[in-house]
Amino acid sequence: MEGFLEVVFFSVLLTSGTSLKCETCIDVGQGCSGSQMICPAGYDTCAIALMETSTGFVKVAVTVKGCASSNSCKNGPLYGSFGQAKVRGSVVCCSEFACALASPQLPPINTTVNGKQCPACYSLGSSCVTEVEYCTGSEDYCIDAVTHVDGVTVQAKRSKLALGAVRK
Repeated sequence: MEGFLEVVFFSVLLTSGTSLKCETCIDVGQGCSGSQMICPAGYDTCAIALMETSTGFVKVAVTVKGCASSNSCKNGPLYGSFGQAKVRGSVVCCSEFACALASPQLPPINTTVNGKQCPACYSLGSSCVTEVEYCTGSEDYCIDAVTHVDGVTVQAKRSKLALGAVRK
């Protein structure tokens, strides 16, 4: 009986001591630092995402760190094209201490046209001029997206986006 109680007590200590903590931050550039956060239920890994958006000659990289579901680790690189705006990125999953060594890399730019095309536009206003966008690499879905960033409407109507080798 005494051995059983020791096992139960140790299990309670082990369970309460295994709460996953991840660094959380978002910043422009190829890295960021922030405070540790105890991950909520359903988030079983830490993740570091690196995204690059380019419009013409202007490129901006953003790094995001935080708690994630391990399902996020299964996605391949992210590619998207919204007419004049291009997006690429990747996510690296890690556990608390290994995250200090983890470093997501931007996936290579694939310019090989794959035969698919989507109507595309990108606008910081309320209207877009639609153009034809030829899909490259593994891009094979067209999407409509509208988002609001600091009170500005960003439209990416009928654009293309692929998450790695996306299949229907």
